[in-house]
Amino acid sequence: MKLIYFDAGNPQKKKELEGLAKTAGYDFVPVAAMQTGQKIGYLAGVSGYRETPLPVLALPPRIGEDMLLFAQTTADMIDPALELLKKNRISIGLKAIVTPYNVGWTLSELYQELVKERPDHEIQRHGKTDVYRTQAGLPECDVRHAADAPGIFQKTGHFRTDGDPGK
Repeated sequence: MKLIYFDAGNPQKKKELEGLAKTAGYDFVPVAAMQTGQKIGYLAGVSGYRETPLPVLALPPRIGEDMLLFAQTTADMIDPALELLKKNRISIGLKAIVTPYNVGWTLSELYQELVKERPDHEIQRHGKTDVYRTQAGLPECDVRHAADAPGIFQKTGHFRTDGDPGK
């Protein structure tokens, strides 16, 4: 599994997460502020994605929170990774999985989608499952319980029950 992390100005947390990732055998990919306009596919090392040069005199898109992306993974690998974060008291504001739906988005676009969807969801606990509901009350996605990260799958395009990839 590959952990792609943007630290939003918290180098200490980046250092802790990098150490934890190496100990667990995960690949760790730090994302610099100058890379927030890059496609997720490029950051994840997906074949066919290349670095997009920043235009002259342009500033990269701003991301105001730390973000963690899980790449090259399966659903059964996510819970142990989340438990490891929780056990080591590493709290990360936004988490998502790299999917066929979001691989072509920039990190900034994914950030905007996650933030935009955050207030539209109400979380209902049902045993070990979180059901995210839209404002209309319709279920949007079901995921296994991740107590430290109740927004992990918001608007990333996978697990949606209505077939809409989210973009």
